[in-house]
Amino acid sequence: MNEGTIQLRDKGVITLPVSLRRKYSLRPGDVFSLVELGEGAFALTPQPSRVAALGDKVSEMLQDAGVSVEDVLQTLDEERERYYSEHYVDV
Repeated sequence: MNEGTIQLRDKGVITLPVSLRRKYSLRPGDVFSLVELGEGAFALTPQPSRVAALGDKVSEMLQDAGVSVEDVLQTLDEERERYYSEHYVDV
């Protein structure tokens, strides 16, 4: 286990060492859960983005169904045109 030090700054901000950020692909805005381990010790665990997880799930479903990104984009364009013609043309 690597050990290091971090400093608590104004407004409770801490900075993780760049080596950890790179090793675990951490980015600004990432969310962590906090678990108190007792006696002043705690653990931070990165929480995966729900949007990314849902995007991965949709991508997997599309791949399983044999639908390409181009198919999705074409369908979206067609639906957008249909919606526009139904709601905005001849108004």
